[in-house]
Amino acid sequence: NTAFWREYRECFQALAADGECRAIVVSGAGKHFSVGLDIKDASSLTAVSGEGPNKMDAARRAWRNRETVLAFQDTFSAMERCPQPVIVAVHAATIGGAIDLMCAADIRVCAANT
Repeated sequence: NTAFWREYRECFQALAADGECRAIVVSGAGKHFSVGLDIKDASSLTAVSGEGPNKMDAARRAWRNRETVLAFQDTFSAMERCPQPVIVAVHAATIGGAIDLMCAADIRVCAANT
């Protein structure tokens, strides 16, 4: 969800500045590492608002979508910029943006199951 992407970025920014942190391990807590983006939540980011004069034209929708994609990318970039080694422990399914998240890590450890 959108809160996750914002908090994940803020977390890595804080960890990057923490001189006591030596390494970071990211893992999933559920049956799968990640089953992808919450479509209902994400659709609100790119939704056309209102009707009539409040309806967004194609250019404004495209600009809003661009801002959304850049915000997601900034989350991955915060992880890549982190000076500490980042290890992602992946298990079972990994879908969508989680693949990009996984690729932004320094080390990836993968398992077919939990």
